[in-house]
Order: sequence, then C-alpha cells, then structure tokens
Amino acid sequence: MFDSIRSVFTNFSDSVKQIQETQLSEKQLIEPLENLEMHLLQHNVAVEVTDYIIETLRKELAGIQIERSQREQYITNTIYDTIYDLLQEASCDTTELLNRWKQYNPALLLFVGANGAGKTTAIAKTAKFLQGADVVLAAGDTFRDASIEQLQKHADHLQVKCISQEYGSDAAAVIYDAKEHGEKYRADFVLADTAGRAHTNTNLMEELRKICRVTEPNGIILVVDATIGNDVIEQIKQYEPLSLDGVIVTKTDADTRGGTILTIATKAPAPIIFLGTGQSYEDLTAFEPESVTKQLLAKE
Repeated sequence: MFDSIRSVFTNFSDSVKQIQETQLSEKQLIEPLENLEMHLLQHNVAVEVTDYIIETLRKELAGIQIERSQREQYITNTIYDTIYDLLQEASCDTTELLNRWKQYNPALLLFVGANGAGKTTAIAKTAKFLQGADVVLAAGDTFRDASIEQLQKHADHLQVKCISQEYGSDAAAVIYDAKEHGEKYRADFVLADTAGRAHTNTNLMEELRKICRVTEPNGIILVVDATIGNDVIEQIKQYEPLSLDGVIVTKTDADTRGGTILTIATKAPAPIIFLGTGQSYEDLTAFEPESVTKQLLAKE
C-alpha cells in the first residue's frame, strides 16, 4: 500500500541529497521541487494539496545550512512533518467517536456514497470492527439488484440482525423500522445502507434527504473509493450539504498511485474514520495519521 507515491518522496529526497553545496539555495531546489510537483499530480494528489506540499518544503529547505551526511535525515523529517500535519487535520479519535455515538441507544449511522464505492462491504466491516456491540443492519438500498441479499449475507456471516423489505420499498421506511427495532431490543448501533448516488440523479438525492428528515441519523458517513483518484473531489462536494460526520476510504490496498488519501484528507469536510485495506471483514483499520504517514514515507 502506498508503494508508488512512497518512491516519489524517496526520489525527491535523493535528488536534494545530491546537491554539493552545504547550504541549499532556492535556485538549487527548483528542479527537484518541479519534479516532485509533477509526480505528485500524476499520483492523484490534488493541485491545491500539491501546492501546499511544494511551498512548505521550499520554505523549510531553502537557505538551510547542513552537512550532506545529515541532510537525508533532515529532508526525511521535513517531508514527514509536512505530510503528518496534512493528515492530522483530517483525523479524529475513533474510539471516542464510537463511544459518543453508542450513547444514543441505538446510534443510527447512515452510510452514503456513489455507486461502486463499497458502502455495503464497508458496513459489514464496520459491524465486524464493532464486535462486542449489539449491531443491527438496515437494507436501505432498495434500488440496486441483489443489494438486499448481499447485506443479508453479510449479516448471516456476522450473526447480526438485518432489517429489510422488498425492492422498490421506501428506503426511509426501511431504515426507520430498523431504528425502531434497535430501540426495542436496545441495540448499540444501526448501520444503514443506502442506494448509490449519482449527482445527476435528482430523485435519488432527494430520497437521501428524505431519509435524513425521517430517520434523523446520529451520524452520516461518506464512503469513497481510493482508486478513483481526483474524481473523489467532486463526490465530496456533492455530499457536503448532508453535514457529514465521517469518511471511510475503501480499497486503499488497490490504490496503485497512493495520492488520493492526501486529497481526501484535505478536501473532506469531516474526519477520516476508517481505511479499508483488503477483502476480509478484518481489513478495516482506524485512521491514524502517524501510521499512514510512516507508510507513505517508509519511515520506521
């Protein structure tokens, strides 16, 4: 994971390390920074994010006087601090957030996102992550073929209750029923699936707003796919009006370029809660800026 973008930062560090003079000038940094900028953009790091990284490194490195033997460590630390600061802004205490939601008895968490983002699988992985809590699943995607059966299959594997109705049913009613079931049996969480939304489909977007009005979710979680690159910016913009409470980034293990996580961290109006890192139920990890920064830079 992140192997490709890791090489981008490594190459930049190597190029700066080769500068002969003890003091780094802004002129000497022009070519390494231009190359870094080009490769960051090619690795799906948004323009504004790339600009921030480049300008921060320029400011921190230009004019420093340091022996070449110590330069590599200094550059590595500077890149680390720059990336960590970006990711830290997008983080939250996942345990604290889940404990706060748990007090609602049950907390209704609405999972939203575009077609193919991996919402249903993200719900199943979240249920697994919450093992020990009483979880109910709500099959609120009454639109996509086989969506109800898919969620029910996950529920059977995880041994949790799944509330559903027929295809074409009112999604708000399904989720409301699941919430009432959770209240009756004192569940901790109700995790609600929804149909994939496309910004061009006004009816589906209005349905989502209706679900929020009827069910009053305690948290709205946007699920985004790390492999779609900078298209993720448009998806984030479309869901901002819903007052998002968190983001799950799926398929990070399949993101061959690796820069999307930096874009999401900067552009999302809510903290990143989880990263999907594989195919199994266990492959959902709490987002930790320090861990991700180390993976991006291969720093121990």
